[in-house]
Amino acid sequence: MIKFLKAAFTACVAVVAAAGSVSAAQVYLTGTAKEDVSSVTSTWTLLVDYTPTTLPAIAAPITSADFRLNRGGTIYQWNVLKPSSQNRIRIAGAQTAYDLGLRFQGPANAPAGATTGINQADVNLTVGGGTTLANQEASEANISLLTSTSTVLQGQFIVDTEFPFSTGGVLTLDGLPASAIPEPGSMLLLSGLGLVAGRRVMARRRQQKANAETETAA
Repeated sequence: MIKFLKAAFTACVAVVAAAGSVSAAQVYLTGTAKEDVSSVTSTWTLLVDYTPTTLPAIAAPITSADFRLNRGGTIYQWNVLKPSSQNRIRIAGAQTAYDLGLRFQGPANAPAGATTGINQADVNLTVGGGTTLANQEASEANISLLTSTSTVLQGQFIVDTEFPFSTGGVLTLDGLPASAIPEPGSMLLLSGLGLVAGRRVMARRRQQKANAETETAA
């Protein structure tokens, strides 16, 4: 009897979890990274795969991410996440922005001799400010709306160790609302950074449009 009740409870939990989550979605962001004790400004791109949820006040878990820094033409890349509850997208209480957190192992790619982020490599971003959501669900619709209307895109990249960056362990990340959603023209300005990522996003959009047209025709 006890085994039966445990099995039934497990099944109920699985049904509730499935009801509150949907297929994977993506966020693509770009911007600049400023070093605290140096005049050097880098550019950055971030592609995130996450699992949206329609459960209120529940964070959407991030399943994979690719973060790249272009420092004077030299590329630094992090794309392996450490198991952490920090890897999530959470709608802020005021429902005007979302907080995105990542904890990487890495770096996955860096010049010989560079030790940037060997011990720690965390990305923390706040995106939004352009609209107020009707609810606190970390759904694809809500996250896409906050991204596309964002007037705020800022945060930090916290690294330990930092060589050759002159950061005091922190790079200040800023983005432009116009760059929050990738377009073919803006991709060219990134000098190849995130080109593959951008193609993935655009392919996803074309598929979503085709699906919508098929449903309308039906």
